[in-house]
Amino acid sequence: MRVTVSGFGAAQAMAQQADLAFAPNGGRLTHGIEEILQRAASEERNTHAYHNQTGHAQQGTASRVVSESDDHFEAHLEMAEEYSSYLVKRGYSRLDEIAAKAKREADRHVASTAARVAR
Repeated sequence: MRVTVSGFGAAQAMAQQADLAFAPNGGRLTHGIEEILQRAASEERNTHAYHNQTGHAQQGTASRVVSESDDHFEAHLEMAEEYSSYLVKRGYSRLDEIAAKAKREADRHVASTAARVAR
């Protein structure tokens, strides 16, 4: 009996490409999402309309990875101060708008990463 496998190198290359894209802790997918959320947090910190008396609201505006494993990745963009909802509601912060834009960008990033691996 003889078994011949053609295209084995191409399959290995595709697996390596997928690993680089989807690996937890720094794969292209997760790293890209982290960058998108960091840029969004920076945009909010740099464009808010509230008077930054204590600096807490500005410093508490950040992105963070909540959980990451082989089959799950979750990151948040948030304003950590208790009165942050007041700032957003009153129009002193554009966090909702910035977060929506970041979500659209993250969705495009996920789609482009998947398409890149599928090629």
